[in-house]
Amino acid sequence: MLKNVFLGLCVAIVGLSCLKTSDRTCAFRQINIVAPQVEQDSIDAYLDSNSIEAQHHSAGFYYKIIQPGTGTDTMSLCSELLIDFKGQLKNDSVFQQGTDAYLVLGGMIEGWKLGIPLIKKGGEIKLFLPPSLAFGYADYKNESNQVLVPANSFVIYTVKLKDYSPGY
Repeated sequence: MLKNVFLGLCVAIVGLSCLKTSDRTCAFRQINIVAPQVEQDSIDAYLDSNSIEAQHHSAGFYYKIIQPGTGTDTMSLCSELLIDFKGQLKNDSVFQQGTDAYLVLGGMIEGWKLGIPLIKKGGEIKLFLPPSLAFGYADYKNESNQVLVPANSFVIYTVKLKDYSPGY
């Protein structure tokens, strides 16, 4: 009998300890990169030649908020996102897309870390990202070693933020 009471108490203590709030801290850090002027000028010329109106971000990318979304939660680099997205090159070829993709903001390219927090739940944004805020100065390849994004390319992402948790 005493053995059963002790065992029950141990199970209760272990169970209650699982309810403790998380002591995790966010390991992701913002890297304050500003795209070189030549990269910004390249995107600006593309937008002008295609009659696309977009806002300039101080980091050197351009964006167009298609739908701002709603809510008051603050997003952090440790926020967990549920998104639909499409990535394409300026020749309109799609190199990446996903539906109901679940990811952590801090693990993404710099342009996403800066651009996605500009919208709220249900929002949609189009990001025009220079190489320094996207895939950089080397080819971006898939698992089969095929080049998806050539080195020094600027990319265009359309991202719909379906949901997110504020993060830890």
